[in-house]
Amino acid sequence: MDWRFVSSLFLMLTVGIAGCASQHVARAVAERNSKASAAHLVTITPFSSLREYFDAQASGDIVDAYTRLLVTAPTRPGKVNPAESEATEVLSYDTRPWLSRYLIGLHSSTNLSFKVTAGSFTATVPVATIDHVSTAADGENFTRVVYYRSENFPLFHVKRDGTSNIVSLRSSVRVSRQVQSGAAGAALSVAQNVIRLVAPQASVLTTLSAQSENNRATALDSAINKLFATNLEEDQSAEGDIRLWGQGTTVEFRIPRSEGDLSNPITVGTWTVSFDTPRPSIFSDIAICGTPKKKDDGTTEGQSTRCASTFGEAAKQAQSEAKPSDVLAFKLTGEPTDLDTMATYVKKQDWYTAGVKALSGKTIDSVAIATFCSSAKSSMASLDLNSIDQGIVLHAIIWSLSLTDDVSAAVTKEPKCGL
Repeated sequence: MDWRFVSSLFLMLTVGIAGCASQHVARAVAERNSKASAAHLVTITPFSSLREYFDAQASGDIVDAYTRLLVTAPTRPGKVNPAESEATEVLSYDTRPWLSRYLIGLHSSTNLSFKVTAGSFTATVPVATIDHVSTAADGENFTRVVYYRSENFPLFHVKRDGTSNIVSLRSSVRVSRQVQSGAAGAALSVAQNVIRLVAPQASVLTTLSAQSENNRATALDSAINKLFATNLEEDQSAEGDIRLWGQGTTVEFRIPRSEGDLSNPITVGTWTVSFDTPRPSIFSDIAICGTPKKKDDGTTEGQSTRCASTFGEAAKQAQSEAKPSDVLAFKLTGEPTDLDTMATYVKKQDWYTAGVKALSGKTIDSVAIATFCSSAKSSMASLDLNSIDQGIVLHAIIWSLSLTDDVSAAVTKEPKCGL
């Protein structure tokens, strides 16, 4: 076996493929340039389209309130049965013959996601994952996951100082196709076995040179893998004031029609990034829904009974419904810790220990009362709670203390201890 001939054969194959690919790319570029000249615009992100639906006038209801992120897909694919929805194109599970998997392994992956930040709030939201592994070792493995609605996000405070007003949105498309070629290694193994059978006298020489030839084959396979590998990263970004976010921002995502084909993507769905109706307190589900809209016939649209027209009205209702025991049992963290509830957090604060000692005395200390209430609200502010919840927590703390009637009356009269 002349190894120089084998090497030359693989080199010619590689050069030939590269030449064909260059011609194909050249034709594609020429066609693209021709279309761009006619339209005067070029879409450089063919796998996603972003549209904003911001309001012209800022909404003040969300300031000093809480909201949460919502990612929904109002536009979804139709039925799987083509007879029920002619507009739906089914992305089938295409398998490959076992010999193809043995010679060349493939791993194709497509991931669609969002990243949203607003102040200290940050969330990465995957909306679709399509993965296909086709190799000799793994066989055929398909994974497809689609999220049509994501809203399990924490409430965050839209501060009055504006530090959390600007929302940053980035949509991401990641497409990869990795080729795991075992052709060179397999061919070398067969050739070595043939040499041992027909030319035993060369077995020593072949054994000594086997590792070197294996290294060459591995290097060749690596070069082929990189030659055929495909990686695509496509991002779109938008920023806007949360007070103007309105109906939100929509992103239409597209995926390759077939694995490895990036020239003609197909739409998989449209997702909307918006924010939930604001609420004045984390301890109540009362929302600020604004004034009900009037219909064409003069009647008003129905609203939930857990809605209020203004921030003030919603805040009063939340304050009146808040139960001190529930407030103190409120979970501050998602995992069990020594500071997981409001009660355990408060009792570990220095101002609480000092305040309880001062308020437990028989004499009334107005300065100690004012300091206790101010410290409690400041501590809640450091937890990023708004002014309404600072008062609700303070009253829950006072409720839990055993105060004399005189001290209770003094606390009630102290302005800094009010809601």
